[in-house]
Amino acid sequence: MRFLHDAEEPPPLLHPNMAHRYHARVDELYAALQEDSEETRMTAAKLVRSRFKEIILTPEETGMQIDVGVDLAGIPSISLNSKRPARGGPIAN
Repeated sequence: MRFLHDAEEPPPLLHPNMAHRYHARVDELYAALQEDSEETRMTAAKLVRSRFKEIILTPEETGMQIDVGVDLAGIPSISLNSKRPARGGPIAN
């Protein structure tokens, strides 16, 4: 067991600020979807749609169940080229 005590701790799998970065990116995307410019809204909507892997519609007694498969890992990259800085200033990539 001594070797475990002396072993170097591996680096974290996710950056400690990843949750903040993800939240900021989603905020930027939301803001882009709310813009007055139709071009900006359409570009943001296109980016959102590009993250859908699949949409499954399942009939039910009370209506339709909709299951959306989304590429969650790619969501933080959606707003990398945003001209509007995230809350709290720009995020270093």
